[in-house]
Amino acid sequence: MDVEIATFDAATIETAVAQAIELTGQFLGDQPGVATLTSTVWGLVWSHRHNMPEPPQP
Repeated sequence: MDVEIATFDAATIETAVAQAIELTGQFLGDQPGVATLTSTVWGLVWSHRHNMPEPPQP
């Protein structure tokens, strides 16, 4: 398992999500993986399954 962590400041949640999307592409490229954006204030803000199949539906 590889783990990459980036810390950055953003003025809005929308700006933070946009930055997280950009970083996900840079870190993972074509490799499958999961990206998350967390905040010390709001906890989990955003997550994305990058190049991964959707999980099976129950």
